[in-house]
Amino acid sequence: MAMLQLERSAGVDLTAIPFGGANEAKTALLGGHITAIGLNVGEYATSDKNAMRALAQFAEERSVLAEDLPTAKEQGFDVIMSSERGLATRCEVPEDIRARMAEAVDAALANPEFQAQAKQQSLPLSFQSGADWQAAMPARLDRYRDIFALIKEGK
Repeated sequence: MAMLQLERSAGVDLTAIPFGGANEAKTALLGGHITAIGLNVGEYATSDKNAMRALAQFAEERSVLAEDLPTAKEQGFDVIMSSERGLATRCEVPEDIRARMAEAVDAALANPEFQAQAKQQSLPLSFQSGADWQAAMPARLDRYRDIFALIKEGK
């Protein structure tokens, strides 16, 4: 989906080549079989910086793992596609249980041992409350609708 946004924003045609994972993609790039790859910031953070050069991050803001690497948006390209994880429950789960779960997440994020393990694995930590996450959904849904329209067009 990021590739479709980049094609539209940059006015270029790209060819998607599927790989079984980041290591296969990096091998193809370093072997000269392809000219560019998409990695998440954590995958790039653990790569040999002398072997490849990152061009942009596709998140809305710079990652703490690559603070010197500008976003695509900062470089004039309307491309936003980041990888996020969340914790969800069914709607009928009582509020007191949801609050306890949120407190447990807060406690885990504040745990120095957890923070050290996340840093060792190049996993940036960020937390949004359920209310903040829900408030951000309409804008994300609009962006995904635009991307899905590109897919339907056969771009």
